[in-house]
Amino acid sequence: MSIELLESLLAHPGWHLFQEHVAERWGPKAYAQALKDAVRQAREHGSDAGHAIELVDAANEAIADIMWWPAEHLARLRAQEQKPETTPNRRGGL
Repeated sequence: MSIELLESLLAHPGWHLFQEHVAERWGPKAYAQALKDAVRQAREHGSDAGHAIELVDAANEAIADIMWWPAEHLARLRAQEQKPETTPNRRGGL
């Protein structure tokens, strides 16, 4: 994946719109509400509320990973680009 493509994605208005939507759906207030809803539903159905909380938390972490991936991957690519290429020594590693 090229640096230019990731830079273009991160600068694109559509990406910013998507980020806003995710923030509304999974930002702090929405996350707290999702936890409350999960506990309420678990109690109504006689299920384990702890497990319901773990599921909401896992979903939140997965979404955060997806949202941070472009910027993190871009940073890794830029760091790799900055590393000088080493040429192997004909005598091997000593």
